[in-house]
Amino acid sequence: STLGEPVVRQAVLQAMRIMGGQYVLGRTIEEGLRKGTAGNRPGTRFSFDMLGEGARTMADAERYFEDQDYLKAFEHYQSILTNDPPADLYVQSMTRVGWLVWALNNETDLALQTLDRAIEAGPGDPLPLYVKGQVLWCGLGDADQALGLFRQVIATDGLDPAVVRQVEDDIAIAESGGACSQ
Repeated sequence: STLGEPVVRQAVLQAMRIMGGQYVLGRTIEEGLRKGTAGNRPGTRFSFDMLGEGARTMADAERYFEDQDYLKAFEHYQSILTNDPPADLYVQSMTRVGWLVWALNNETDLALQTLDRAIEAGPGDPLPLYVKGQVLWCGLGDADQALGLFRQVIATDGLDPAVVRQVEDDIAIAESGGACSQ
């Protein structure tokens, strides 16, 4: 049931936070040593793992997203977001989460709020602008606002030609009054 999915998601996220608090002592070795020695007997030994989990998790999240295994993708994006990621990973994860919230749960307002946070964090990044345009057009039927965002995307330097063609097609359809293309 779709009603139960948000509850399960929240329970999984809470469990991840609890487990993370038990096993993750910090983002740096210094922070880990400080936190570890504070709560343990003198002489306790620690093992530290600094393998770039965020990057590996993002690759996994994107793979799940592309394979349309959206629940696993969502879990990975959430994991990234709970670990204070660098700005580019934050923007990409928030953008994907915004799309997932809208596409899977039809929560347009929450999706737009999430996408606004991504846009604020990465003002020059065209992806959250494009996805917000899609949500406005397809979710709210607001082609006018979507067109403004699509035009901002097109104005971005260095876009892949395939992306330019897709956005130009969306602009032409929206201007003609056509239905959105998800």
